[in-house]
Amino acid sequence: MKKNTKVPVMPTLPKHFTDSMEKVANQVHGRSISDKFAKEWNISEEQSSALLQYLFDTGAITMKWLPEKGQLCFLKNELPN
Repeated sequence: MKKNTKVPVMPTLPKHFTDSMEKVANQVHGRSISDKFAKEWNISEEQSSALLQYLFDTGAITMKWLPEKGQLCFLKNELPN
């Protein structure tokens, strides 16, 4: 049986986001998955969700339960150069 592999698709976003995915990953590192980033980033909720999904799909971020915060949080993965 052939496995259906989904290729991550970059959401349509302002250029300042697409210039540095690592910078965006740094901004979400250690923050709760329930944080609302759209207002902070001055983009729509749909774009914010798509960006977070893209970062997750490409391995730039992951999620982990942080007992010290008592929350599920985003963590930045080290990206290859």
